Amino acid sequence: MTQDRDGAATRDRIIDVVREDPGVHKSELCRRLGLGWGTVSYHVRVLEKERRLRSWSRGREVHVFPARVPDGQMRWLAALREGMGTSIVETLVRMPDARVKELSGSLGVSRKVIQRHLTVLDEAGVVRHDGSHQPRYRIEDDTVAALRRLLTSGPGLDTQGDKPA
Repeated sequence: MTQDRDGAATRDRIIDVVREDPGVHKSELCRRLGLGWGTVSYHVRVLEKERRLRSWSRGREVHVFPARVPDGQMRWLAALREGMGTSIVETLVRMPDARVKELSGSLGVSRKVIQRHLTVLDEAGVVRHDGSHQPRYRIEDDTVAALRRLLTSGPGLDTQGDKPA
């Protein structure tokens, strides 16, 4: 009986962190809660089966979200959490049609780092490139507006709990 209560308490703690920080990396959950990877993975799987959480993976990175966050928002939030994602987006808003070299100079990091983050943002549909040999990157105006709404209002979280209706 104690084990069930402790498991429920652990799952409640996980849900609290995910509600505060949608898209948190599973490894960050481990760090914040002082739990091992296996323990967090187990409880996230239980919460996913109960439809209280969802996770989204890109390679080895696993992001955890409340159940009601739509797929598109999960991809965007995960991409923006990747290191410089938000800085690149902010720079592209100020410098539309920037190239990797320009972004690298503006942000003071290598082109390789910028390119890696642009790939993640492009896969998530946050940025677009023109397809040329040295592509120019941009964010569409409707994407900027949607990102602002998402970042200021949060990802449509259910305030009555995270179980779908």
